[in-house]
Amino acid sequence: MRASAEANSAFVPEAACDLTTSHSDAYLERVHIWKVLGAAVGMLAAFVLGPYVLARYGVVSPLRPHAMWILFATAVGLEMKLFFSDLISDFKYHKHGYDLSTLTLGAALTGFALQITASQDLYPGIPKWFVSGPNTTADDLIRQRAAILAGLAFVACLVALVTARISAAIERDNKAQGKPLLAAINFVIGTSLFCGYLVMLVSKG
Repeated sequence: MRASAEANSAFVPEAACDLTTSHSDAYLERVHIWKVLGAAVGMLAAFVLGPYVLARYGVVSPLRPHAMWILFATAVGLEMKLFFSDLISDFKYHKHGYDLSTLTLGAALTGFALQITASQDLYPGIPKWFVSGPNTTADDLIRQRAAILAGLAFVACLVALVTARISAAIERDNKAQGKPLLAAINFVIGTSLFCGYLVMLVSKG
């Protein structure tokens, strides 16, 4: 009897520990699901609704008639990238912010290459900051667009470097204070940068 009681007393704490671990794992899984869904909804709002809100309040030029299809297709592609990435490894806000920064860098460089070799203005949504007089020619606009896209690529490169450093710092010290804030900053920076590129892409000018 005494041996049985001792065995039971040893079993109870172990069972309680297993139950606690199970509840903790279930809680972390729910938090992860909501974290991924929150990022998905945030990107959808930023990339589809964001440009329309900016245009509605006059922050940017009116959008092209079929801008919704471009924005929606882009958002769907990025949502798929988010969910596929989560299958490989757990989704992390700071890494996704870095990914969006590098995506903007690649898009700006591609846009620069296309514009510098084109015979017409491919980005009418970019403001005519430097060349806007009555004697402005198509070549002037093309050079201006190419210069602005090159500048955007340079900015995106710097932002990618900053977000990469933040990401690396978070990965090195996973329990560092302020980690959630740094991860959120990375996500917001990357999302805002790519949203800015989308606005240039779909604006009428």
